[in-house]
Amino acid sequence: MLSENEKAVVYGMVTMLFFAVIDSSLFLFAEEEFNEYLEENISFLDRYSRPIFISGLASAISILLAKSFTHSFLVNRFHLKIKEHPLIDFVGVLFGMILVVIIYHFYSQYQ
Repeated sequence: MLSENEKAVVYGMVTMLFFAVIDSSLFLFAEEEFNEYLEENISFLDRYSRPIFISGLASAISILLAKSFTHSFLVNRFHLKIKEHPLIDFVGVLFGMILVVIIYHFYSQYQ
């Protein structure tokens, strides 16, 4: 069984895993269409600044959703202690990104 500190680390990693899954999924499934929309409708964004804008927007939405989930459910509802640290965030984001890539790989094989 995990200690309280170890559980707090795991919960912190889950937050970043949620972030990475949301961020990667938004980028994977919406980037192409959104890029086309921006290209046609927003003239001041060029081919270099559009990906920066799309990536930043996807990250901002992902942070909002992941942190809202963490604070609304894990902290406020279940009163779980969450440990935050850059290394925990780093590992959680990597796991989430790898998870999305694996799921997409299997999904695309059977389409």
